[in-house]
Amino acid sequence: MFALRSIGPREDTMHEIKSIGVLQAAKVMSLLFFVVSEITGIVIALNALIHGRPNHAILAAVLIGPAYAVVGFLFYAAVSWLYNQIAARIGGVQIELVER
Repeated sequence: MFALRSIGPREDTMHEIKSIGVLQAAKVMSLLFFVVSEITGIVIALNALIHGRPNHAILAAVLIGPAYAVVGFLFYAAVSWLYNQIAARIGGVQIELVER
């Protein structure tokens, strides 16, 4: 998913995210978008049913999840690709890892 490399004086704990797997990041985030938006879609559908709009309820329940998943996939693929381009030029995000 992502590659790490040691940097700085504390090479045993400090690492840098050198690159992010574009396809994997996009798949994971689109699934998260789908799950969260399906919950939202159900709430919207229930609200539409309460207000007597069954057609809106069906559309909300069926279309919101997949639509957000597609948008999430495209967005995070673009963001991951952009991160990789920037990290290659100026370096990636630094994180500290410690053993438990």
